[in-house]
Amino acid sequence: MLRRETFWRVTWLLEAGAVGWFFIQALRLLFGALYAHVSSADIVLRLGDPGPSVPGAVLPTVAQAEVAIVGVALLLPLLAFLLARRPVAFALSAAVVAVGRVFMTLDAPLVKVLGAAITVVGAAFYLAALARQQPSRFALTLTIGLMLDQIVRAFGQTLDITWAEAFLGGQTALSILLFATAVLRAGFKRVPPLAAAATYSGISLWNGIALGGLLYLECALLGLPNAVARWSSVDYAIIAPWLLVATALPLIPEARDIARRILTLVDAQWRGWLWLMLISLLVVVGNRFAGAVAAAALIAAQFLVVLLFWWIVRPVKQDERDVTGLALVLAFLTLSLLVGADFFTYEYAFVRDFGPGLEWLSRLLRAMRGLGLVVTLVAVALACMPLMDARRRIPWQRGRLRETIAGVLATFVGAIVVVLLALPPQVMPANNLDRIRVATYNIHGGYSLYFDYNLAAIADTIWESGADVVLLQEVDAGRLVSYGVDQALWLGRRLGMEVRYLPTNEHLQGLAVLSRVPITLDDGLLLTSRGLQTGVQRVQIRPDEGVMDIYNTWLGLLYAQENDELSLQEQDQWQQLEEVLATIATDHPGGVVGRVILGGTFNNTPESALYDLLVQTGFSDPFAGMPLERAATLLRGQTIMARFDYIWLRNVLPTGRAVLDSDASDHRLAVVEVNLAQ
Repeated sequence: MLRRETFWRVTWLLEAGAVGWFFIQALRLLFGALYAHVSSADIVLRLGDPGPSVPGAVLPTVAQAEVAIVGVALLLPLLAFLLARRPVAFALSAAVVAVGRVFMTLDAPLVKVLGAAITVVGAAFYLAALARQQPSRFALTLTIGLMLDQIVRAFGQTLDITWAEAFLGGQTALSILLFATAVLRAGFKRVPPLAAAATYSGISLWNGIALGGLLYLECALLGLPNAVARWSSVDYAIIAPWLLVATALPLIPEARDIARRILTLVDAQWRGWLWLMLISLLVVVGNRFAGAVAAAALIAAQFLVVLLFWWIVRPVKQDERDVTGLALVLAFLTLSLLVGADFFTYEYAFVRDFGPGLEWLSRLLRAMRGLGLVVTLVAVALACMPLMDARRRIPWQRGRLRETIAGVLATFVGAIVVVLLALPPQVMPANNLDRIRVATYNIHGGYSLYFDYNLAAIADTIWESGADVVLLQEVDAGRLVSYGVDQALWLGRRLGMEVRYLPTNEHLQGLAVLSRVPITLDDGLLLTSRGLQTGVQRVQIRPDEGVMDIYNTWLGLLYAQENDELSLQEQDQWQQLEEVLATIATDHPGGVVGRVILGGTFNNTPESALYDLLVQTGFSDPFAGMPLERAATLLRGQTIMARFDYIWLRNVLPTGRAVLDSDASDHRLAVVEVNLAQ
């Protein structure tokens, strides 16, 4: 009997852990892939079909089919009542998850999204079965899944390498293991101690909405160590193991029991409000402050949020209508709405006019600027609803000794593994140089013109340029639409370069500098922006006995169709450039300007007044006189080309210049070699 019970518990951990992990992966991939494919279809509509040989290009009909598939898939949990109370539900749903996860690895738009949708649906049925039959294991499944996701991302330097088609063989093996485990478990009768729950249970409609809020918090912020690191301005290698500990601690029964004892000190009607205020305070501190205080606040918030998973499933009466399936649909709907709101806190400047009768919607979406913290706090409020509603029970209870041992072991081993994986590689500094190469590269959030997400191709482009210092624009550090990857950190570790990051928009979008030359100082500031928030970043490097100041900026876009609005955007650019030049002057008091390089995306052509202003200020353009065919950094189709990215020099002489012919981003990389001896 003991061996049989041990077999049942071990196989359950394998099955539930894999389902929880694949579920979290599928959610992350689904939102990123839909964003990329819909955006690609929009580009195809405007520029025409580039042909099947162009990576990332998606036809509008394919994108429409994907949206329809996902819409239908997210409604399928409504059928969970047909299966949730049957013992075979676990085996069938785990098998569906295993199959769907393999399709997620295939590099084809429709297939990848279909695989993610299948995985989410299968996991939803599995969670519904847990809620109805084994409620105590519902939270464990999601918590283990979050832990595994963090470990795998630490291995990939914040990138989930198991999504790549190169991992198809490994993923097939994992899916076969999950499938075999599910079949084996279905073939054995249950052990008496693990029989069906003594009371009926399920997920109410309000708790389904709360689950959506919890999933958003984990997918968009608290479950991503790199996002927490950027919010708190603390090194990723420090945050990653501590965040995993905060995620894993609720697995230890004693940790849950301590939380229960603290909660019982508060009157039942105020417990939920206390938890809401506590998490909200921690999130605000993590958002508004920087350093150890902010990091500790967000790590503590993660611990408190993960504990809320235990409140999602609640006891129900035997004759009560089962609404678990509908609750899961509401969870996905809530998650989607929060993800949409999060998206427009970054993309508010690009909202188009929706036409007569919908002007209010355009104004509403544009008003999302700066409301990222508000969206997060709304998710916290939704996540705390079950605790506000349940006043007679506290699901955090002590467990058996073996559960404590297993929880402590999982926490300790997981933290050690993440510590080893998150350690940054050693950067070999380049000193005593007589010349260096400086490049500017707008990486477009990791996407090409047709929204092919390929950070490896971006890294290869930088490597090919031979650049010692790279100025990056449009850098994401953990956004859902770019798969939660810290792009500056990933590129820096891939290329063996130091990284400096300046957030300009909601902590997770901004400017970055990569350098092989020792960096002695870095700072930056935000620029006045009517449209998308931009900034200027400074790093001071020491390539020889002296220092060199390098400035990285990204001026506002010119995208309006009306002349009046276009004129305002040009004024915006002019003011931003004046602020950049004022910053340079402030950094060099007395008018004594040393070696200075100013680079970035200026979003205007050499015929503009901005160009003339820089020349008058004393900067030189090493690309001046080069034919547009060789100097263009922005290409659209076969006929449209422009030069929007510049490297301006002051008190240094160029010895070489080039624009690399790479389609890894929608901009081209420009690189200049300068002589330090003259």
